[in-house]
Amino acid sequence: MNNIQVRTSKKWLIGCGVTLALIIIIGAVIAILLFSKIKSFRQAIMESPTLYTTLLKKDNYQPPANMIISEDDLRQYLAVSGIIRQRLSDWSQKEKIPFNWNDNQIKLNLIAKMYEIREIQAEVLQERRFSLKKFKWITRQLVIIYGGDRVKEMNLYLQAVASEQPQIDSVKELQKIPQENLDLIDRHQQAVDEAMKLWVLGL
Repeated sequence: MNNIQVRTSKKWLIGCGVTLALIIIIGAVIAILLFSKIKSFRQAIMESPTLYTTLLKKDNYQPPANMIISEDDLRQYLAVSGIIRQRLSDWSQKEKIPFNWNDNQIKLNLIAKMYEIREIQAEVLQERRFSLKKFKWITRQLVIIYGGDRVKEMNLYLQAVASEQPQIDSVKELQKIPQENLDLIDRHQQAVDEAMKLWVLGL
């Protein structure tokens, strides 16, 4: 092997070594940032305002045995969700925290501010006298019906916060969804689509 080939080989090895080192460094930085974000999300979800915790402890709601969402319950749920969204919009403008409700990543912004958001949620539920556990149950049914990434994400968050709710078994639980619920959601499709932007509040 001549000198030129040796120098070329050395440059190639050095280049590979530098590239590998950069990949390792970048990977480490990404891992640290991701861990930090997950940790902050976990803390934000686990910490709850006093009113929210009180409502949850006093709530004796039990889902119906037939798993059917009544029309009245869905209407109230949608109305409550609309009020929560409006209050959140007012709060975000006041605090200068932008929420783009049409952004698919909105859930991450909501989770990052979960303490404040749960405080608003609890206030609205108390004012409207709507069960927190019922709100969670209906949200869960909607997530199951909508399926896809929402189910995967909800399971990840449920696992991360050690929620009292079991993780969703998509195939098993979707089979239990009554046709009445599908028909009900179909009749209120647009309003349900809007309410689903707040599905993380069902955790």
